[in-house]
Parts: sequence; structure tokens; C-alpha cells
Amino acid sequence: MDGLPKIDTREGQPGRKPKPPPASERTVESLGPAECEMKAALSSQGAGFILGLLFTGAAAAITWYIVRQIIAVRGQMPFWADKGFTWGIVLLATLMVFMLGVVGIALLCWVWSSFSFRLYLCPEGFHYVQSGKPFVFAWDEIRIVKETVTHEHVPIVRGAAKYAMPTRTNHSYEVTRKDGHEFVIGADIVKEFEKLAERIKAVSEERGIPWRVTEERS
Repeated sequence: MDGLPKIDTREGQPGRKPKPPPASERTVESLGPAECEMKAALSSQGAGFILGLLFTGAAAAITWYIVRQIIAVRGQMPFWADKGFTWGIVLLATLMVFMLGVVGIALLCWVWSSFSFRLYLCPEGFHYVQSGKPFVFAWDEIRIVKETVTHEHVPIVRGAAKYAMPTRTNHSYEVTRKDGHEFVIGADIVKEFEKLAERIKAVSEERGIPWRVTEERS
């Protein structure tokens, strides 16, 4: 998850905006030869594709129904009434179509861009390529790693009974560079994610990189 550098406002003279930390100057070549290549998880791509089709399909179906109703009455209808089809309903339905269409197209575009995602594990760090743009995470530029352990219960069981059911434990890791740029990895994001997570953990122990663990239940 890429973002703007975080600024520490605790330092600097009062009334003066502190300078942001410098962005990473490491290059892909400085990390050494790639040891392995990882792609985006197919589970996320499949889910995004299905949801994208559902949203765009719903938008198309509502549009077809609206047009059919307008043609049936030849556009002769009030703006609002207690019963029947009105221009007010057309306006509300149009807004719904717009929202469904935007979400659906955004999901399909994300799925398309994820096909170009590649992550390379190297001796001095890792880097990934998204939409043709490289992002470099050198081991010596990592400030902190946050591990989130999520214990998921069976969703169909409600109430106190769900705590008696077996849980599924998922791990995700948020890697933050010294300049504030972040990257989140998980089983639903990167293939062979366990291999990358084990490497990050081993390097963190070796180099003394802070490691914070948070547990959540759902």
C-alpha cells in the first residue's frame, strides 16, 4: 500500500514545517539478482473478477429496465407519485446505476492491472512491479514490520456458539520503509506468501528490525 511519506512533527523548530524524510534511492539492481518471482494470488483476482461482473451486470440490467419502462409509457409520466413509474424513480435508479457501474469497472480494472503484478525476492530486499512501475524495499530501509493475526470463526454460526467452533488463522504483514511507504502482504495478495513472510521475519531478527504483532477476532 503506497502512500505519501509520513512527517514527524515532533522535531524541528516551532512554527516551521519539518522536512519529510527522503524517499528511497535504492534501485532494483542494488538488491542483487532475483532469487524467485511471485505473482498476485489467484483467489483475489477471481473474487474481484466475479464481483466486477456482478456489479456491471446489475448496472446493465437496471438500465435495460429503466429504458423499457420509459419506452412503454412514451415518456409520459409525472416526476413523483404514490404509485407507478415516475421520473423521480428514474433519477434514483440512474444514480444507483452510476454507483454500480463505477464500482464494477474499478474492480475489473484492478483485476486487469493485477495480472502485471510481480514481486521479486532478492538478497538485499524485495521489489515489486505494479502497472509497469517498480517499488523497492531494501532490508536496510525497513523501519518496522506489523504482523496481524486474524482468528476467523465460521460465518454461518451466530452468537456464543461460534466461539465453540474451530477457527481459521490468517496472517498478514505490513512492511514500512523509513520514508513511510508501506506494503501489505498476505495469502490473498501474493502467491507463495509464506516464503516471503519467513524471509522477512528471518531478516528482521537478524537486523533487529522492530516487529509488532496484533491479534484480531472476527
